[in-house]
Amino acid sequence: MEEGSSTTENNDTKNTAPLVNIISPVSGTWANIQPLVLERDDNTDVYYSFNGDDPLKSGFVYDGSVRINLDGDVMVRITAVRDDAMESYTVTYSVNKQEDLSFVPEENIHAYIEVNSEKGINIPSSYEYSLGVSDIHNSGRNLKFTKPVVIERLIPLKIYTKNGIFRYILKTGDINARSKLEKAQNDVTFTDWNYLEFKNGKPIIYSVDNGTLMESKSGHITIDRSVDHTIIWYEKDDYDPKAKEKNLGKTLFVPAKTELVGYPKDLASSDLVNLKPKNAEYILGFIAENGEQIYCKELTVDTLFGDALGFNKEISFYYQGVKQGSVVVTFVVDKILPDKPEFITSAKQFYSREKVVLDFDTDYSIYYAIADSYTSKDGFYLNSDNTDRFPMPQVKEDDYILFSGDPVVLECPDYIARLFTVYAYAQDFAGNKSPIVSYRVVVDTANYYISKDTELTDVKDSTNDVELKSNNLSEVNVSVIPDGTAMHPYKNLDSLQKFVTAKSKKIVHITGSFTSLPTYDVTADLEIIGDGNTELNFAPGCGINIINGSVYICGCTVKYMNYTSEDRYQNYLFNALNSKLLLIDCEIVSRPGKSGTAIKLTNSSMSAANTGITVQAISYVSAISADNSELILKGIRAVVVGQTAVAISLNKGIGSLDSSTFNVLSDLPRAVELTESSAVLKNSSYVSTKCMEDVPAIWLDSKSKIFINENNTISGFSTLLVE
Repeated sequence: MEEGSSTTENNDTKNTAPLVNIISPVSGTWANIQPLVLERDDNTDVYYSFNGDDPLKSGFVYDGSVRINLDGDVMVRITAVRDDAMESYTVTYSVNKQEDLSFVPEENIHAYIEVNSEKGINIPSSYEYSLGVSDIHNSGRNLKFTKPVVIERLIPLKIYTKNGIFRYILKTGDINARSKLEKAQNDVTFTDWNYLEFKNGKPIIYSVDNGTLMESKSGHITIDRSVDHTIIWYEKDDYDPKAKEKNLGKTLFVPAKTELVGYPKDLASSDLVNLKPKNAEYILGFIAENGEQIYCKELTVDTLFGDALGFNKEISFYYQGVKQGSVVVTFVVDKILPDKPEFITSAKQFYSREKVVLDFDTDYSIYYAIADSYTSKDGFYLNSDNTDRFPMPQVKEDDYILFSGDPVVLECPDYIARLFTVYAYAQDFAGNKSPIVSYRVVVDTANYYISKDTELTDVKDSTNDVELKSNNLSEVNVSVIPDGTAMHPYKNLDSLQKFVTAKSKKIVHITGSFTSLPTYDVTADLEIIGDGNTELNFAPGCGINIINGSVYICGCTVKYMNYTSEDRYQNYLFNALNSKLLLIDCEIVSRPGKSGTAIKLTNSSMSAANTGITVQAISYVSAISADNSELILKGIRAVVVGQTAVAISLNKGIGSLDSSTFNVLSDLPRAVELTESSAVLKNSSYVSTKCMEDVPAIWLDSKSKIFINENNTISGFSTLLVE
C-alpha cells in the first residue's frame, strides 16, 4: 500500500494533549472516497481546507463529519484553536476509486455508517477486514450488536479486496438504550452510601424509622444502608417540642444499598458486559468521554468482533433522582483474536528420522491436540508436498489440552512409522481463541530405502491399507539428494554400514542387485527387506557377522561365489555369535571354493521359513553349523555339494526340522548330525543322490535325543537314524 503522510504543528509546548483527534482521513491509498471525521471538545474551534490553503484564511468551519469528494492525491489541512493555543495538522492520502462494495450500507449525511443492535454491516466471509488500530485480518461476518449499547464510539473499518483497501468509519451506540433521570428532591444528597447531607446548612432534628428524635448541628448524618429506612426530619428552627399540634416534618425514603450485577469475573472479557443494579428501581449514571452525563437502567458495554474497548468509569447509583453512591468499574471487552501460535520443531525436515520435539512461540495460553496418526510398518512414500492423499484427521474440542510448557514429543516406540497431525490455537486472557493451526510430520526412525534401479518399489501402509507409491515416475524429482526415504532412496549400500551398528532398530528395504559387497559386522537390530528379486553378492572372504545383534532378512538372495581352491579353509556367509538370525522367503547361495559353511551359529538362535540354502565346495561343506544354539527350520530346501557334505550340524543345541527337504550330493553324505543335542523331526525328506549302504540320514551320539519323529522320508540313505 502506498503511504501518505501526516504532520502536526503545535505552538503551545505546555499543552501535550492534542486539541483534535483525527479519525479520518489517515495516510494511505484507499479504494473509496474518505470522510473528514474529527473528535474535539466544545471549547475548541476547528477549521479545514482540502486544497492546501491555510484553513484560517480560506477554509471551512468544522461543525460535523463531511465527505471529501476527491480522488487521486488529496491534502487536508486542519487548524484547531482553543483560548491561546493553536495546532495545525496536514494529512495526505490517495484515493484509487473502485466500484462500491454492494454489501456496505450507504454512508449517512454525517459520512459514517451506523452500527447498533438494529443496523449493521454484513461482510461476506470471502472478504477480510480489520477494526480500529488492529491490523489483524478477520474473516468477514455480520458486524452488529446483540444488545443495545449506550456508549457512542467512532471505529475505523478496513475491508481488504484484490482491488485495494476500503476504509470506512463506523459509529456505534443506541440512543434508546438511555434513560431519563427523574427530578430529584433537591434538599438532600449522599456524599457516599452511608453519609447523608441536608443542603439547608442548618441544624436539623430527625428520626430514623420512627425512632428517637436526634439532632444534627452540621446537617450530616450517618446511616446503615443494609436495609431500607424512612427518615423524618425538621429544620431545628421550625421544630417546637411543646407544640400542641404535631410538627409537620419532611419524609425521605432511603432504600438499602444495591449491588452492581453483571461485572465480569476477570479484568478482560471476550463477551459483552451487561451491568445493572440488583434493585431495578435504581438508575445508573456515568460521564462519557466527551463529558456528557449518561443515565441508563442497564449498561451494556460491547464492541465488534476484531476490536477491543477498555472501560474505566465511576458508575453512580441514583434513586428517585438522588445520587446514592458510586463504584469504580474497570474491565476490557476484548474481541481481537490473538496471533496464531507458531510451532517450534526439532525436525530438520518433513520426514524425520528421530523423535520430534515441539514447542510454541507465543505470549498466550496454548491448547493443542494430537490427532490419530496414520501408521505404516514400511514407512511412507511421502513428502510435505503430497500429503493431500492423507486427509486431515478430525479432533474434538475435548481433545485439546493446555500446553504446560513441557515440550510435546512425537515418537514411534514400536518402530512403526507415523504421520502425525498436531493442531493448536492460542487463547488470550479474555478468552479469545486464535484460528487453529496445524503441523504435520512423519516420524520414521526405522525404515530406510536403497534402490539401485530408477523405478521405486511399492510401499503400502499395512495398518490403514493406503497405497503410498506414486503411480507416475515423472513425479520423482531426481535432482533431490537421496535421503533413504521411499521417495528418494539411497542408490548404493554404502549407508548400510551405519545401520549395522545403530543404537535403535533399522529396517532397510533393498531393491536391485548389488555385487562385491564388503563384510558387515552387525551389532544392532537390523531387518533387510527385499522385493523377491533383491540380490546381495559378497566379495571374496566377506559375509555378514552378527555379534550380540539381531538380523532378519526377507525376500532376498544372498550369495557368496568364489570357485578358487585358494580360498581359506573355512568360510562363513553368516556367522552369528550371541545373536539372532531370521530368514524368510530367501535364497542363500554359497560356493566358497575349497571348504565352507553357509551359516555358522554360536550361542545363538536361528529361524528360517520358505527359504533355500545351496552350498557347494570342493572338500568339506555344510549348510548350517550350530554350537550351543537353537535352530527352527520350516519349509527349508537345503542342497549341499562336496566331497564331505553335511546339511545340518547341531552341537549341544536344540532343533526343529519341519516340512523341509535336505539334499546331499557327496561321497560322504550326512543330512543331519546331532551331538549332545535334542531335536524334533517332522514331515521332511532326507535325500542322498548316491545310494549309500550303512549310511543313515541322521547321525546322533548317545547324548542326543529325538523327541518327535513322524512323517519323515529318506532316499539314497540306508535308514533315517543310526541304529
